[in-house]
Amino acid sequence: MSPRLITCVVVTACVVPLALLAWQLAAGQLGPDPAKYVMQGTGSWALRGLLLVLCAAPFARLGWRGLFRFRRTLGVAVFVYATLHLLLFAQVYVGWDAPLLMEELEERPYVLVGFAAWALFLPL
Repeated sequence: MSPRLITCVVVTACVVPLALLAWQLAAGQLGPDPAKYVMQGTGSWALRGLLLVLCAAPFARLGWRGLFRFRRTLGVAVFVYATLHLLLFAQVYVGWDAPLLMEELEERPYVLVGFAAWALFLPL
């Protein structure tokens, strides 16, 4: 199989979860709180993708280099999912209100951890 075709398959596999979320949103199949469902979905896929990217180097050391070649492509997809997750949080939960965001950071420290994790993506 050609490398170009494999790259197309990897990119398509990265886009499919987002396309499914968009399809379910358009069809009204996301339940009573669709924004929360989409936010949790983008966060879950960002975490899954991050774990996959982090496994690329150990798999390469074990002799399986297939995943290693697509680290950058997968990393960009993970960044997109994480950014969508962050933007949805800012819109849905805090409504772009800075004082409310500070209150959320005090009440829920995992929000700060998530923001810090997203900020670590920026230089990459």
